[in-house]
This record gives sequence, C-alpha cells and structure tokens, in this order.
Amino acid sequence: MSTAILGRCWHCGQPFGETDLSRELRCPGCAKPVHACRNCRFYRPGRNNDCLEPVADHVADKVAANFCDYFQPHEAAYGGETAESADKLRAAAEDLFK
Repeated sequence: MSTAILGRCWHCGQPFGETDLSRELRCPGCAKPVHACRNCRFYRPGRNNDCLEPVADHVADKVAANFCDYFQPHEAAYGGETAESADKLRAAAEDLFK
C-alpha cells in the first residue's frame, strides 16, 4: 500500500507523505526542514510576510523550521514561485506604466 503524496520539498522535489510532516523532521533527500514556509501552500513571495494567510505570524527565515499553525504541505513547492520570479513579474508590471 503506497502513501499519498501530500507535498514536495521546495529544494530537491522529494515527495512527503503524512508521516514526514512534523516540525522536527528534515527532508530525506536534502536534509532541509520540512515544516518551513517554502514548503507551504500559502507561501507567496511579494505578499505581506510572503504568505497568503493574512494573520500568520511573521517568519523571517522562509527555509527554516517554524511553528506556524497554518502550514500545509504543497506539491508545487518544488519548482514553484520563487522570490526571483516574483521580482521579475513586478519589474515587468512596472515597465508597463513607464
């Protein structure tokens, strides 16, 4: 019986199952913390606190383990939106109005 994939590591793409999501665990592929903003479905660079959840506490290091109660793993975390791609989109939008 296989475990359902609930998310993927933002850094290496390693799939996470339900047993891989505790705050203390690290990705078996690259050893990055699993319970981190970059692995969350609410992570959006450029938004307030880089998060879609408006009442989430501020987290300065988006790749470090944290205690956020809103954390939900995200399959698109690997290869998803990055701060660099958000900056490129913002610059393109600003160029439209010059």
